[in-house]
Amino acid sequence: MITAKRARILSGNDEEECKEALRAIEERIKTAAGSGGSSLIIRDEPYAYWLYSEKSKTKTSKRVISELENLGFKVSQYYEERQFVDIGLKIEW
Repeated sequence: MITAKRARILSGNDEEECKEALRAIEERIKTAAGSGGSSLIIRDEPYAYWLYSEKSKTKTSKRVISELENLGFKVSQYYEERQFVDIGLKIEW
């Protein structure tokens, strides 16, 4: 059985999920900027895979990335292949 939250997402009502994601990302930006950084890479799911492929893009990811870009942030996919693949959502300011 799916959860009510998942049902809302499937129905296209992702407003709360977008707000949660933006709050979580904002906290990470504040922490990184407060320590003198000019960018951060979020390697946690689901954020790390938001730009990985077309299949991984959701309404929520598109809305959150659009909102970040409208606020002046540069958002891109971080991908580095070594012994293991290092993947993440890169946000620069």
